[in-house]
Formats: sequence, structure tokens, C-alpha cells
Amino acid sequence: MRSGRHIIVALGRSWTIRALLIASSFFPVSSAAFADIEAAFASAAVGHSYLAAVEQNQNELIDRLVRASGSFAGGGGGVTGAFSTARLRASDHDGFNGQLLVPSNDPDLNAKNSGRTYSFTTEEASAFANIVVAIPGTVLGGRLNLSAFVGYNWLSLDVRSNAIKVLDQNQSGSARNDALIAGGTALWALNGTYALASIVGAWGENRIVDTIDDCSPAGCETSRLKYGATGFVGSLTAGKVFPLSASPSAPKIDLRGTISYVRNDGNRFQNDHGDEYKVNLSTWVGKAGVTLYGDLALPNNALLRPYLQGYVRQEWGFRNVAEFVEFGSLERTVTNYKQDHTLGGLEGGLTYALDNLTLGASVYYELSGDEHTLGSRLGASWKLGGEATQRNNVDVPVTPINWTGFYFGANAGAAWSQVEMTNLGPESFFAPIGGSDRFSALGMLGGGQVGYNMQIGSVVIGVEGMWDASRLKDDNSSTFNLNETWIADISQLYSITGRLGLVNGNWMPYIKGGFAGAKVTTSMTAQDVVVPLVSQSTEWHKGWTLGAGIEHSFGQNWTLGVGYDYYTFASKDVSAIRTGDPASGGGATDHWNANPTSVQAITARMNFKIN
Repeated sequence: MRSGRHIIVALGRSWTIRALLIASSFFPVSSAAFADIEAAFASAAVGHSYLAAVEQNQNELIDRLVRASGSFAGGGGGVTGAFSTARLRASDHDGFNGQLLVPSNDPDLNAKNSGRTYSFTTEEASAFANIVVAIPGTVLGGRLNLSAFVGYNWLSLDVRSNAIKVLDQNQSGSARNDALIAGGTALWALNGTYALASIVGAWGENRIVDTIDDCSPAGCETSRLKYGATGFVGSLTAGKVFPLSASPSAPKIDLRGTISYVRNDGNRFQNDHGDEYKVNLSTWVGKAGVTLYGDLALPNNALLRPYLQGYVRQEWGFRNVAEFVEFGSLERTVTNYKQDHTLGGLEGGLTYALDNLTLGASVYYELSGDEHTLGSRLGASWKLGGEATQRNNVDVPVTPINWTGFYFGANAGAAWSQVEMTNLGPESFFAPIGGSDRFSALGMLGGGQVGYNMQIGSVVIGVEGMWDASRLKDDNSSTFNLNETWIADISQLYSITGRLGLVNGNWMPYIKGGFAGAKVTTSMTAQDVVVPLVSQSTEWHKGWTLGAGIEHSFGQNWTLGVGYDYYTFASKDVSAIRTGDPASGGGATDHWNANPTSVQAITARMNFKIN
């Protein structure tokens, strides 16, 4: 067993150092207590990354073999197409709740392996190559295509603080996974109805760098761990495409449901101290989505397909289990790290096809109670052999674009924020009365918008409501005292604005302004007491917004644009009852001022106009 001594030093009102011993105790700490948490983070993140990679391939197949007229599949057999896909994704996770399945006889060890964990962020990427083979004739009256693919998946993970678990400045934790993924898919389609099945295997290596535990006044020891892992994804999908009218250029709706099983097993391994542990993930995933898309004829037999997609994902049977056995001891813990299992997402994208070449790109945003994800998908394909695909594009008469009508759409992008906090009392180890700090965050956001435009000549006036989920979070530690941390997080933004635009062909630059609101969570935490002391408040702040942007219309129904929005909000005096041990200061009521001074956002946006 390894231990460390922890002391909190507070500052007096006169800003001279006044040593106040809040807690001085010895906590038995196992180096694996946090290393297995990092491994559990990686196990879950990698498993979900494998599933996202498989869904990417399925989306590309459906787009090319079901939605596209003149797809890869022909009447005969043989290799009919090859395509590559790629994706980028970044996620921000609030952490897990550790639930002991097999507790040990050591209460300190149990405490370290249960309760709320640290938060973490991930970045990931993948690239795949596919070959498509058409089965001759028909199967159950429809076409059957088989696809084989192989690719590479990469994921990087970094541990970060939250209101419950706070990292010191010299603490850090990270993980990385590199994996080879290979598998196959069978896709059957008949008159817009389709079914798809995929079986995929993954073989990879996880590497962990842990500088969270084994700390002393001289610094923290770094542990480097490496272990192999294997993964599996099995997936069944069924869907139906419905045209909204008989016109070839009419928008269409794709209704789709998917059931998947995901498993990721890490090999048993030891750290530098001989502690042994193993992690594995298994879960069932159900997903239901609706996609609105259209086929827009372009010159030279080209085709542009914009789309908007919304979906809900639900997990069940979720087990993200870490088993830990300390060196030289028979004590063993098995912990299931639980998370929120319901997630919603919005995606907007474009597919461009010319002769045998097809290119695609999209941006999507996912949100659950524990996780925010901003991602992008890239795809490229080439039809092998034969003549170029003839799409029989209908010559649509060129008509002036009319912007009048209701519309809805999705947006995603990046934002940066400024928030100020000021302690109003009582004076405590959090800060002296009047002590203030400023927080700057750069993060992602995504959501949707609905509105109405009216065109009068070349002028467009309108009104729009927009909502975005955001992850604009920053924390400052030891500003006033050694082990206190303040956190500010803007998690939602909304606005109701008027818009004024000027039409120039298919382009419309515009300005906007109006009412806005923000959901802001602020907290103050003191560590190194038996139970961390936390005061946390969540409030809606009212304000206003100004913005500008430009949109381009594709046909009469679709627009694509980019916009800039500036928000500012009123400050608010907030209060919260301090959680924690009353003997260490818990139970008191803290008061502070939260002031979200500004948010600036740049977003890409796609809209569908209802004629």
C-alpha cells in the first residue's frame, strides 16, 4: 500500500498567508485505483469509436446503393465498386459513476473505485477501403450486394477535472488506441426498402500514461502501461425511403432502425507496482433515425444530394467493467462504470456525384446527459469498370429563387466564452469576500433552428429561433488557496432574432439581432478533505445577441451557409448549500456572482425550406 499526506492552506482576508489545517490524514492509495479508471475510459471510448466507424461505412453503402439512382449494383455479378471513407470526431464526457460489483474488505480501496470519476475528452479518426460485389440475379425479388472492408482506427483520450474530481496542476492522465478493423456487410434492397447486416472485428493496442497517483511534494510519478485489446461489432439495420411527391427532384425521407452489439476486451496486464487489472466493455445499442434529403440535378450529368438527419440512440445491457487486484494482497474489486445511455444527434451533409466519382462530407453533433460530440464524415468512391453512370437527370427549368417560406435545419461549429465569478461570502478557503476570477473556454456547439422568411423584391425579412447545446467549460485551480478549484460551464444557448437579408442571385448575406439566453453552471470545490466540499449552482441568464452570415440556395428547398453570433448576458447573484462533511465546513451556504460576459460562435448551417 502506498500513501500520501494532504494539507489545505487557506488565505486570510488581509491576503497574508494564514495556515489553516482543514485536514491532515493518511489515505491509502493504490496506483491502479486511477489507472484502471483511465483504462475503463479507454475501453468505453474505443468500443463506441468502433461502432461509429462501422456506422460510417453503412451510411456510405446505403447512400450509394439505395438512395442513388444508377448505383454500383448492376444486373450482373462481380466487383462493381470501390470506395474509401474517413471520419473525424471529438467528444467531451462528464465521466462515469463507479458502481462496485465485487467490493473488497478495504473501505479506502472501495472508495477509490466507486462514485463519480474524472471527466475526459477524446479525439478520434478512421479511414477505410471498401470493395463492393453484386450478386447476380435477384434475392427475394431485390438486389443483394456484398462489401468487404479494412481500415485503421485511432483514438486519443485525456483526463480532465470536474466539480467532484479535480486534478492538481502536476497531475494528468491520457490513453491512446490504435486498431486494425476489418469486416463485411451484406445489403439487400428492393424499391426503396433495404436491410443490412455487418460483422466486424478489431485488433488493437492501448497505451496509458498515468500521472494522477503516486504523488508527493516533489511531484507525481509517471506510469506507462501498454496492453492489447480485441473488439467486435455486429449490426442489423432496416429502412425505407419515401418520396414526398412524384417529382424526380422532390425531397425524400429515409426512416431507419438499427440494433448493434459492441464488445471490447482488454488483455489482463500489470502496472509498474505489480498491481493487476483487466477492463472490458459490452453493450447493446438501438438507434432510430429519420433523414430528409433531395437529389438536385446539376450541369454535366452531375448530382448534388443535401440531407438533414436526426436520430436517437439507446444503450442497454451496458457493462464497462474494471477488475483490480493489488500486488501482495488478495483484495479484489470489480467496478462497473455507468453512464447516461440515451443520446440524440443532428447531422447535415452533402453528396456530390459526377460520372463514376462520388464525394461526400457532413458535420454532426451528438448530446447525452454525460457526453457532447462534434464530428465530421468524409467519403470518396469510384465505380469500377463499365461506362460512367447515367443518372437521367431531369432538365429542371431555371427559375428565380424565392426565399419566402418556413424553414428548419441544423448547425454545428465552434465557440469561445468569457465568464467571471466573484465570491460574495462567507469568507472561506474558497476565496476571500470580493475575490474574483475569469474563465475563458473554447469548445464545440451544435443544434437546430426554425424560422420564416418573407422576400420583398431583393430584400428578405424574417424571424428565427435557434437552440444549441455547447461545451464551454473552464476551471481555475489554486487562485486563492492551495486546493480550491472554480469551474464555469455554459451548456446551452438559445436566441429569438429578427433577420434582414439582401438577395443576390442564389446568395443571401444577412444580419440578425434579438433576445438570447444561456444555461450557466458555476461551482467552487475544495479537495484534500475526507469528503470534497462543493458548492454548485445552475442558472439561466438572459441577454441579447447580434450576428451576421451568408446563405446559398440549392434549388427551391435547400440552403447552406455560415454564420457568426455574438452573445452577452446579465450577471446573477447565486447561492448553494455546500456539500461535504460538516466538521470540515459542509452545510454552509455560499454566495457568489456569476457573470457570463460574452460568447462568440462560428457555425455551419443547413436548412430545408417548406414550399
